[in-house]
Amino acid sequence: GDMRSRIWIPCAIALSFASAAVVRVLRGQARYFLLLMVAVVALYEGILTVPTLTHGYVLLAVPAFLGRTACALCLGTVPCLLLMVLRLFDAEDRREREERRAAGQPAGEELGQVVESG
Repeated sequence: GDMRSRIWIPCAIALSFASAAVVRVLRGQARYFLLLMVAVVALYEGILTVPTLTHGYVLLAVPAFLGRTACALCLGTVPCLLLMVLRLFDAEDRREREERRAAGQPAGEELGQVVESG
């Protein structure tokens, strides 16, 4: 009884966060922070499973092919996600600057000029 709850509760929490992230990505609502967190988790899981790539014989709960594939996918998606994070961060920053300019407020680089002249 007690051991099962120790295993299933963290699994349920992880699956709920993963499913929420998948829903946000599929709806097009993923911001750079969500993708950054997914990249960090993928990097962590990929590093944990690197021994499945370096050893010929591995003992896993799933077939070795699936474990190795999961490791390669985790490690392979990290650079792609980081590139997307940088692009989304830049796009969000540009959008905020344009909104400030439209509202007549000084935007990022102009804010420094206002402080220097004031």
